[in-house]
Amino acid sequence: MPGNSLLILRAIKNWSIKTIDKISTLQHKVMQAGRHLWKLSCWIKDYKRCSIKFTLEAKSRNARAGEIETVHGKIKTPVFMPVGTVGTVKAMSPHELEEGNAQIILGNTYHLYLRPGHELVRNAGGLHNFISWQRPMLTDSGGFQVMSLAALRKITKEGVKFQSHIDGSRHLFTPEKVIEIQQALGADIIMSFDECPPYPSTRDYVERSLKLTLHWAE
Repeated sequence: MPGNSLLILRAIKNWSIKTIDKISTLQHKVMQAGRHLWKLSCWIKDYKRCSIKFTLEAKSRNARAGEIETVHGKIKTPVFMPVGTVGTVKAMSPHELEEGNAQIILGNTYHLYLRPGHELVRNAGGLHNFISWQRPMLTDSGGFQVMSLAALRKITKEGVKFQSHIDGSRHLFTPEKVIEIQQALGADIIMSFDECPPYPSTRDYVERSLKLTLHWAE
């Protein structure tokens, strides 16, 4: 009798181990499926966010008037675009901007990357949700800050190595990295990485700068 009990206990133990293994495998597959669904939803959101349409409504010689249609609304051009460097327009709330009929605001990739960080903004649902602004938004490439912080950076064909003006930490902006950051921020209109020549500059420097910007865009 004790021998039979031992066999039964071993059988239950083996069954339990196999069941736990099956459950673990199933959980792993469910997690994988969840990650794939999350990536798909992100891709769909990115695709929708990339949907943009421009309509030319009138022109006179070199002047043009038109309309840009984005996921977050329409923009009549030409347009005045308030600058919200770190996600906020100084001294104005999103509600006040709406009351002032601001159609679009600008966010700065360089500053938002350093603080609070593009991954944090992504996890918060993008910059629109992060700052409570549901109208169109444009992010720049960070190229102007690269120029203005000349003492803290080094430009190469690969990109720009720079030190943070906040804590001195070292970073690398490549054309791909800059696009990745802006996608995480979730702007309606994003910019390719560019080098902004200082003023004044020689013709030779401007030509080299243009070639570098075109190389980065490729």
